[in-house]
Amino acid sequence: MIRFIFEKGKPTEGKLVYREKEYSFDTEPRSGIGIGSLLVNDLQLEMDRKGQILYVWGLCPHTAWKPGNIKTPAAESGILSVKEVISPCGASKKVNNEGHWQVSANRESGWVCVGNSNANGQNILFAPGAIAVLIDGSLNALWLHPDALPSR
Repeated sequence: MIRFIFEKGKPTEGKLVYREKEYSFDTEPRSGIGIGSLLVNDLQLEMDRKGQILYVWGLCPHTAWKPGNIKTPAAESGILSVKEVISPCGASKKVNNEGHWQVSANRESGWVCVGNSNANGQNILFAPGAIAVLIDGSLNALWLHPDALPSR
């Protein structure tokens, strides 16, 4: 199981965007140099050599999002890292091995939740438009708020 840790500090900078024609999220500009990533569904959590999660990018087709009246969690800004860097340089390691996590979207608020939208845990704003929900060091949800959501 992949264990995450939170440290007080400043999250990485930039902005989260959604590219409708590519069905994907991306971060502009990308902060730091990523060497590998952790996968949540097909989303990449890019990390550096020390295991810090720098930004989010990757496939997340809006055509499969479930509409929901999801409530965005309050979050503390900080640094999100993995306890051990377990991905070889240039490779990815899956976080949710038990299966594909549901993706819900609230088009009014502009938030998308990958995973358990009701998870109550430690909420960390770690990258532009990205909140991780941790319970006992385990990732339970990833909340994303791009600059704009795609049209219906």
